[in-house]
Amino acid sequence: MSILKLSKSILDVLYYIGISGVLLILVLFILYNNLSAIQLVYFVTPFSIIALVLYVLIIRNFRKIIVLFYNEVFFGLETSEYLNQIGIYLIVSMFLWKVPPFVASLFSNPSVVRFSLPIGFDSSISLIAIGLFFIALSEIFKKALKIKQENDLTI
Repeated sequence: MSILKLSKSILDVLYYIGISGVLLILVLFILYNNLSAIQLVYFVTPFSIIALVLYVLIIRNFRKIIVLFYNEVFFGLETSEYLNQIGIYLIVSMFLWKVPPFVASLFSNPSVVRFSLPIGFDSSISLIAIGLFFIALSEIFKKALKIKQENDLTI
């Protein structure tokens, strides 16, 4: 179980760094008053901040899953819910990162629309696929919990 302790420790550090980062970005955003870029900054930045908060929530849910695994609660309803939330947060955060800059570019220069769909680990398609994987994994854990409960009753 030492790998679970190490994983939890790493996730703890990432979680607190993430919270600190989000708070720092919020403070900088509040203090920032550059009126020349007001349209783009005030449209894109709030969505980016929300996406960062979602990433912090993803790390928080991973921490909670690791704690459940460490306590040998593998097929609990909580595990399934955390996995489902991670999947939803990944998909929503991808849209919050990608859609606002695209919409802002439409308003800033409507004659030139730039849209790219890179393929790789950091691409939009990969994030959607990983999010859907976590949602599907959540359903598998729910079914495993149901089978476990039925198995416990037959003894």
